[in-house]
Amino acid sequence: MMVKGQTRKAIDYWTSDLNGRTLRDAAIERMLKGYLDLDEIERWCGLLDQRSDY
Repeated sequence: MMVKGQTRKAIDYWTSDLNGRTLRDAAIERMLKGYLDLDEIERWCGLLDQRSDY
């Protein structure tokens, strides 16, 4: 799917069918544990109040 440019479809498949976590979800978990701050997450994942591709 990624090779065909179907990024959104690939991410949906990863998260729903394969029970994977997005980069954003993993980063938020690390922020809650105190390993990352909000600015660092938003630099890599985009604004948290908007839907991200990753």
